[in-house]
Amino acid sequence: MNDYSSCRPPRSQATAPRVGRSLTLMSGLGALLLVALLLVFGGEQAARAAHPAGIGAPGAPDWTQQGDLLSSYGFSVSGVVDVDNDGYDDFLVGAPGYNKAAGNAFLYRGTSSGLLTTTTDTFPGELDADQLGHQVAAAGDVNGDGVADFLISAPYGDTGVLSDTIAISDTGKVFVYLGQQTPGSLPTVDKSLHGESAGDQFGWSAGAAGDVNGDGYDDIIVGAQNHDRSLTDLDTGKVYVYHGSAGGIEATPSFTATGELALDFFGSAVAGAGDVNGDGYDDIIIGARGNDESGQDAGKVYVYHGGPSGLSATPAFTDVGTDVESNFGNAVAGTGDVNGDGYNDVIVGAGENGDDKFGVAVAGAGDVNGDGFGDLIVGARGYQTSTGRAYVYAGCAGGPQATAIFTATGEAAGTNFGRSVSGAGDVNGDGLDDVGAGAYGYGGGSGYKAYVYHGDATVGVCAAQIELAQTLGSGGEQPACTDAITVHVKSGDAVAFCYTVTNTGSAPLNRHSLTTSVYSEVFAGLPYDLAPGESYAFSATYPVTYTMDNVAVWASEWASTAPTLTAGSATTPTITASGTATATVVIVEGGLYLPLINKP
Repeated sequence: MNDYSSCRPPRSQATAPRVGRSLTLMSGLGALLLVALLLVFGGEQAARAAHPAGIGAPGAPDWTQQGDLLSSYGFSVSGVVDVDNDGYDDFLVGAPGYNKAAGNAFLYRGTSSGLLTTTTDTFPGELDADQLGHQVAAAGDVNGDGVADFLISAPYGDTGVLSDTIAISDTGKVFVYLGQQTPGSLPTVDKSLHGESAGDQFGWSAGAAGDVNGDGYDDIIVGAQNHDRSLTDLDTGKVYVYHGSAGGIEATPSFTATGELALDFFGSAVAGAGDVNGDGYDDIIIGARGNDESGQDAGKVYVYHGGPSGLSATPAFTDVGTDVESNFGNAVAGTGDVNGDGYNDVIVGAGENGDDKFGVAVAGAGDVNGDGFGDLIVGARGYQTSTGRAYVYAGCAGGPQATAIFTATGEAAGTNFGRSVSGAGDVNGDGLDDVGAGAYGYGGGSGYKAYVYHGDATVGVCAAQIELAQTLGSGGEQPACTDAITVHVKSGDAVAFCYTVTNTGSAPLNRHSLTTSVYSEVFAGLPYDLAPGESYAFSATYPVTYTMDNVAVWASEWASTAPTLTAGSATTPTITASGTATATVVIVEGGLYLPLINKP
């Protein structure tokens, strides 16, 4: 994946995002809102929604595994980056029903050919009914050792139990594991965190928070949706953020927030949001699926900004569901930058109500097609009598494309495929991000499975981009003209064209007198006069000011028309140099040549 952050213009800091509009579309009465928290110089906020339309044939997985009967294997899945420092991202699957619901989680290692199909890296629950593996998630790098870490939750875990047959609290636990520097090593437990009170279900939701205070260590976020604010405010919900440090995750939360009212279930979903306001600090998003502000159980989400002292005490942004019992906020995730403006975006699901349950699970997918835009994945576990389906939507300059670029469907009714979805990182090291999904239901024996699908650079080309096969100009920062690659061009960029100029005459060619028959523009770039028979490859840059439809035509004309480059009559009136427009060269941003390369 390419990181273009260094080429973006400076961004103003902002205190709170302003959402100008939102488009919420529905599939089988499930709903999804993609809120793009975009703060650009004087620009208006944008909100986009993705909707499955024109769905093609279900996709075949590149990897799949099945768990034990009644194990709920696949209830949660997550890419966990590279936890063993071997250069390949790894994948974690939760099975909260395993072994009398003590639960378990299974770590699968990435390789050059994809994930291994077997594993001995398991993390069993402590006691019956703990349901460890309810949530599995990447944690970032909490101790700053350069190796990724992860977490596993057991929301029904008990503190102060008398035995493994007597559960007295359902306080909830979260276990943080540290990745290891030595390839193949098993991650080790860093901390075991637990909730405050009986029935809190601490760890119902949990994940990476990013680096909310800018200290160089990643932090984690945990939700306890059933926490009671008081004896009368039941199930208000509470969220905790723990800072990372050189010694690992701190034992005491640095930030807590509590729901507004009883039965809000604040913390039913939590996630790191990335840096939504461009101030250099990561932010978080929290869902409260039971909030009644806009109707019974319509739901609400909250975004808190990071800063040098950590997270803000009050949310910088909130939004509410539009329909009664829509449970807006039952799923939330950071998506990366889906529209390429330099600001990270978030996605909110409202999928518990409705037949398809579209939006019951949402996640950032990474960049599955290598175009430089963040993509997203959405689960619909209720699709076709709970067969379930997952949809991948590609990011684009104007926001995510409205049609899924890829769909995958469960194997049988009752499998609940898509109850969990996740970006999987790059498990096979091909430079493209992959996605995962789980099917935790029985489904007549076809369930209890996890699936991974590899990224593909041939799908999901953004409609607002133009794919141009090209060769690049030689010299300096530019690759050789013979290096064919693919780039993307959009309105507002500048495009440089590569020409090879050869002096076919018998006298020297004066570099200051070279003109072209196309557009009659003078080409600069020749560093010296050309001797007879000598050639030089260089490029000329032109701004793209045409509409997107015309850019393709304009670029095509230049690529197909070989302008005649003729030496000026004042010096060598009989000499003609033939120039061939072999292809476009690069997108030029901020004066820098920046090839946006999919695959060499």
